[in-house]
This record gives sequence, C-alpha cells and structure tokens, in this order.
Amino acid sequence: MSHVVRCLVVGRALKKRGHEVIFAGLPKYLQDPSVVSPDEFDYYPLPDFNTDEAMESLRLMKRHYTRETILSHIEEELKMFEELKPELVVSDFRLTMYISARVAKVPLASFLNARWLGPRFNGTYHAPDTHPVALAMKRMLGTRLADTLWLQVLNLIQRYKLSPYYYASKKYHLGRKTLIPDLVEGDYNLILDTEVLGPTRDLPPHYLQAGPVIWSPHLPAPCWLKDLDREKPVIYVTMGSSGHTDLFRMILDTFRGSRYQVIVSTGGQIDFRKDEIPEDFYVEKYLPGDKIMEMADIVICHGGNQTVYQAVQAGTPAIIIATHLDQEWGGQMLEENGAGIFLTIVRVLRDQKLLFESVDKMFKHIYFFRGNMEKFKKDLLQYDPVIRAVDGIEDFLNGKVKNGLAD
Repeated sequence: MSHVVRCLVVGRALKKRGHEVIFAGLPKYLQDPSVVSPDEFDYYPLPDFNTDEAMESLRLMKRHYTRETILSHIEEELKMFEELKPELVVSDFRLTMYISARVAKVPLASFLNARWLGPRFNGTYHAPDTHPVALAMKRMLGTRLADTLWLQVLNLIQRYKLSPYYYASKKYHLGRKTLIPDLVEGDYNLILDTEVLGPTRDLPPHYLQAGPVIWSPHLPAPCWLKDLDREKPVIYVTMGSSGHTDLFRMILDTFRGSRYQVIVSTGGQIDFRKDEIPEDFYVEKYLPGDKIMEMADIVICHGGNQTVYQAVQAGTPAIIIATHLDQEWGGQMLEENGAGIFLTIVRVLRDQKLLFESVDKMFKHIYFFRGNMEKFKKDLLQYDPVIRAVDGIEDFLNGKVKNGLAD
C-alpha cells in the first residue's frame, strides 16, 4: 500500500498545479473510497501480482513470477502507453513498468527507498532475521561474518528471483538487468527517505533526495476517541498492508486485560467479531494515522516506510515487528539510535511474552525513547518532501534536469 499512497500524495499535488494525472494498477486501493475519493482521478486498470504471493516471495526463497506473467504485464503496459500517450510515467516499485517505459520510450520518474540503491546507499546491510538464507548463514558462520557477506549473498538471491525480468529485458534489448538497482533506476529518481534514516552518497544530477512522502487517510476522528482514559497508557497498533493475521490475534491475546488501552488499525487484513474484541481495545479498518500517532504513547508496527516515518513525524517511539527484510532495516535503525525496539514476527509468534516485555521496557524508559525519536523528528522537519518531489518532476519535464538514462 505504501507504494500506492506515495504516488497518490504526489499525484494530488501535481493535479493542483494543473497536470492531468491518471492512475494505473489494481482497483484494490485505487478505487477504495477510504484511499481515493470517487472520481478524483481517471483510472486505467492493469494486472498485478497477488499480494499474499508477493509477500511470500519476499520472505522466502520462492520465485512466483514466471516469464509469461512478466511479459503479459509488460504487454498490457505497452497497450496503455499506446492509448494514453503520457508525457511522463511515475512508478513506485512496479518492476515491469521500468521495462515497458523504456521500450515505449516514455520518460520515467522513479520513487525509491535509499536501501534499494546498492552502491549509492551509504548505510550498512545487516543479515536479516526474517529470511531463511540469512538465518542459516548466522547459524553456520555467526552474526558478524553473516553481516559481512550478506550484500554479496543478497545479490545472488536477487539474480535468482529476478531472472524473469532479466529475460524480459534481454528480449526487449535493454541490456543486463539482474539486480534491483538496475531495474528501478528511472530517467529521474526521487529518494523518499531522509538522509539520517536513508543515507546516500555520490548521487548524480538525475537523483534527488526529496524526503519521505507521508500519507494518512482523510477520515474523521472516531467517536470512541473521547472515551479514552487519559490516565492510562495508549498503544497504537498498525501493520500497514503486510501484516499477519496470526499477529493481530496474538496482540489481542497479549494485551487482553492489561493496563494498556490498545488502538488497532487492521488495514482490512482481518475482520474481528465484536465479541472477539477485548475491553480497552478499539479496532478499525482504517484510522487517521497521523492523529492517532500523536496521541499514542507508543506505536507497534511492521517497520514499513510509511509507518516508520509517521511515527517519526509524531515523535512517538516505535516497536517494530518486521515481517520481511525490507522492514528490518527501519527497525534496526530506530533501535540502534535508541528510538525504538526491533523485533521480528518469527520471534514474537514463538515467544508471546516477548512483545509484552518489550512494551513494558519501553514504558519504563519512555523519556529515553521519546527523546531520541524527537531527534529524528527534528531532522524530518527540515524536509518539504511533496513540494520537493513535485518541483523536481516539473524541472525534469521542463528539461532543467538531464535525462539520466538518455542515450
């Protein structure tokens, strides 16, 4: 969902400046009235991967995408380009779009996370705790050596999983595309991270570190908000769009009858009957996350880009329960800087006491965690990400920035 809403926020800003904006993809979010207002944008349907399969592929060593599927997606995108004839396409990690845009010779602006940049990322790649290969490496080699070797191993894993994209790139005479940084580089590139949480180096002119584009549903405050006891601590639980139903159920069981008030945003990933929801729990599909973050004492989340930056924006310490390696990076960064506690779904589901103990620890040292999160918040306030992104896109359209992939 993060990829969709980042495009949505920038798309709205571009529309306000007089640009015609059309969204393409699956209707799951693009035609959900909680996300996009009816008739707000023209919409072009495109096929996409099953979300559950995509998450499984990310977490395991499975390669779900066949050459035929990749090529069929590219063909549909080429049809779209022929019909719409856009001046620019903006993509946020739809990997086939990077191929089809080059084939159709349509300029492409790419939304990127710093950690996807390979040699242009100026941080550390740790061997994750949510990937089977990394776990095996840690058992056999120890954590320090596994961390040292992880980037080379990750490149091998990418070559295996992305081989259908390599085949498609070769078929369309686009050269060797075997790694994420090769695939996701656009003619113009916007890095949606702060320099502190997503450090970069040696960026060429067609790259701009715009900062995080943060979205929250335009929803009214829920009526039960006034019923919260201001004397009791408040936990906000949100797992974006890549949570786990077992995790939601475990959280209900863990904090049932505790001293905490727990607000849960499910993102539509699970539905609870009213009789399943304990006292002092408040459960909704979507919530105005920015407002809830600001009133919560701590947040429990999955470590996705959107949610981490929402917590930073609110100055609210976070407990990260990562479900895949991309989410681990955010959790590790917060923990290393004393602004959060980093856990993984494997550890939490295996030891139900771990989450409760982590929450107790955070509340015991709440001023320490809150003070360190305020440092991240202060850094974030230096950015005006949406304006910077839109200005950058317009500069690129107007020829003020050289096309990075031009022949």
